[in-house]
Order: sequence, then C-alpha cells, then structure tokens
Amino acid sequence: MLNENNELAENKDTKHFDVGNTVVLQHGQACLVRTLKKGTEIKIIGKSVRGYDIEDKYGNKVIECGWIL
Repeated sequence: MLNENNELAENKDTKHFDVGNTVVLQHGQACLVRTLKKGTEIKIIGKSVRGYDIEDKYGNKVIECGWIL
C-alpha cells in the first residue's frame, strides 16, 4: 500500500494487504490477455483462496491472480 509520501508501505501488523489497498507489483503478473509489468501500481479489488483480484489504473483486471501475501 502507498503511505502518505506515496511510497510503498507494508501492513506490518498483519503482513497482508486488504481490499482497497493500492500496491506496486514487485514481479510481473501474467494472465491470458496481457502481462502487468513489474512496477505497475494496482488496486486490490477482491480476495479469495486462489489469490487477490487486482485492477490497474486503466481498468485492466486479473481475477484470482494466484498469490496472497
């Protein structure tokens, strides 16, 4: 998630991100249509046992991306 200085900050109490947090990808995220590149700012829009649902600033979504922190 981004802190007030627009820097990447981790939720140190729980070691995970919540729905609504904005994060920066540390690795590329491949899907059937495209790859979201490392450094892309994304928003967590959902969470399931198969991973987070994420969305970039252009509205591109990856559902159940396969990783949970």
